[in-house]
Amino acid sequence: MSVEILKPKGRNPRPWSPNYAVATEVIEEDLDRRAPIFTADYKYITVALTASEVTVHTTLDDEDLVLCDCALGNITITLPSAADKIGKEYRIKKIDSTSNQVIITPAAGEYIDDDDELIIDSQYDSPDICSDGSNWYII
Repeated sequence: MSVEILKPKGRNPRPWSPNYAVATEVIEEDLDRRAPIFTADYKYITVALTASEVTVHTTLDDEDLVLCDCALGNITITLPSAADKIGKEYRIKKIDSTSNQVIITPAAGEYIDDDDELIIDSQYDSPDICSDGSNWYII
């Protein structure tokens, strides 16, 4: 399905920013997964992020934003195979103030910026991680 999208304004725009201008491009989007929100005239849309809050070890799938509450102990977040998620971006954030850690691990044989794991140990740290089809990278 082709749709006209809204393009954020500004130097460093964010997709969830309320300031949008009409984009001239038309894209193909996985609208079923991203839950489009249409205006009355169906000309403009905004795309909602799929968010989840976790308190236990979790393997990610279609989430976009993952809020990690480590109050009960360390949490391991396992990424899916990078080959299955080409271009997929995950936003992972530690929301508690404890000294417990969020440990992000890729699938076997894959890396995050050439490391076996990524550790988040400070409250409100939130790396964005993206797949290139063979590994994961912090962006």
